[in-house]
Order: sequence, then structure tokens, then C-alpha cells
Amino acid sequence: MTKESNTVAGGILHGIWRSDETIASSDERLKTNIKPLQKRLDAAALKLGVPAEPGHDDGNDKSNWILRQLRPVSYNYKKDPTGNNNQTRFGFIAQDLERVLPEVIRTTNSQHDNEGEPADRKAVVYQDLIAVLAQTSKNHQSIIEENNDKINAHKKKLEDLRDESSKVKEETDKLNGSKDDMQLRILTLENHLKLVTSQLTKAASAMSAIK
Repeated sequence: MTKESNTVAGGILHGIWRSDETIASSDERLKTNIKPLQKRLDAAALKLGVPAEPGHDDGNDKSNWILRQLRPVSYNYKKDPTGNNNQTRFGFIAQDLERVLPEVIRTTNSQHDNEGEPADRKAVVYQDLIAVLAQTSKNHQSIIEENNDKINAHKKKLEDLRDESSKVKEETDKLNGSKDDMQLRILTLENHLKLVTSQLTKAASAMSAIK
């Protein structure tokens, strides 16, 4: 382990290390200038001239932009610190992240670096990056819930329309039934009228013959 400076704690661990758990200090009493991370992400996006996406004015679009700038990669170290040059790793390129979120990048200035390695190596503070990913995931969840609410509202409206359509169909069927019944009654009356007219004609003929 090498120390970065006489005034700043920290260093670089070389070789293979194993730990059952890693504990990072996060006590609120040790912190100041605490602000919602979304504001920082919005500021980072606006600084880079990110336009707002249509339909979003709550910062979710900026978080989405930040998330799209993250470029997960697989890679192999030229000189693998684990001692296995064929070990494929997954992660991010520090220079890529530095262009978007320089706060999660640290630059080493050690004078005791291994031969062939740059003294000003870029490193990623993955703990801070987890907070960024958590914030963007939270925003995505808000969008999902908002869309689900809209979908449920549309479903309810569709169900209401279907119910209304069923009621209209029932009323139409009743009217059609009444119409058929009325037509049957009219036909019956017409036949009865024809019968009465025929009987009157016969009666008139009979009266004429008697005279």
C-alpha cells in the first residue's frame, strides 16, 4: 500500500485482496453541504448543453441523458494486478466518466508507481457512481409508475366506454324489439281491417240483392 501524500489519507493496493465486507463511512454528522443528487445531475447535463426531451420537465430527461453517457465495457489489463493476464474485467473507462461526471474520478499522483504505469492514473470512485445509478433508476421507476397510472386511467376509460356501449346496445335492442312488435300489431290491424272491409262489401252486396 502506498500513501498518496503526507496530508491526505489513502493509497493504492496492489495484488490480490479479499474482504468479507467493506464498510464506508457515511455518517450524516460527518457531512456538510448535503443536496439532492438530482440537482447535481441536472447541473452536469445543463453544463454540457443537454436539451430537454419532449414530455419531461422534471429532470428525468437529464438523468436519462447521464445514464446514456455511461459506457460499460469489458477489458483486460495490460498488466493484470491479479496476476492473471487473461482475466476479463467489467467496468467503465475513467476518461469517459470524467467528461460527464468528473466528481467520480480521482487522479493519482504517486511517485512510487510500478514500472510502465503512468503516475497520473485515473480511477473511478465506484461508491459514488452507485449513487448516480440509484438516482437514475429511481427516476426510471417514477416514469414507469407515471406511465402505469396513465395506462390504468386509459384502461378505466376504455372499460367505461365498453359499459356505455353495452348499455346503448341494450337500449337499441329494446327499441328494435318494440319496433318489431309495433310492426306486428300494425300488420294484424291491417289484416283485421281487410277482413272487416270484405265483410262490409259482402253485406252491401246482399242488401242490394234484397232490394
